Amino acid sequence: MDDWYGLKARSVQTGVSELRDRGLLMSREETVKAPLSPTGKTVRTYYSLTGEFSYTARAARQKTAQKEAQARERKKAAAPKVRMKPTKQRKKSK
Repeated sequence: MDDWYGLKARSVQTGVSELRDRGLLMSREETVKAPLSPTGKTVRTYYSLTGEFSYTARAARQKTAQKEAQARERKKAAAPKVRMKPTKQRKKSK
């Protein structure tokens, strides 16, 4: 992990443990075929965030933020444009 992501394995383990202890991380394990493994299979672990950090919670917040941004754009587009009156040219004094 260190070579690819620049993260030490121990740091990742600590972070995963902290998230799990706080109830913010869910994991599930799945056994998959692995022809090169001596047993012919291996365990793959999938992680997902829960609560306010879950995919559905984040998607809902993104949708709300998008609606708010669109409302601001509509309000901005509907606002009256400020137009300046043309200035009168002054007569040059001699």
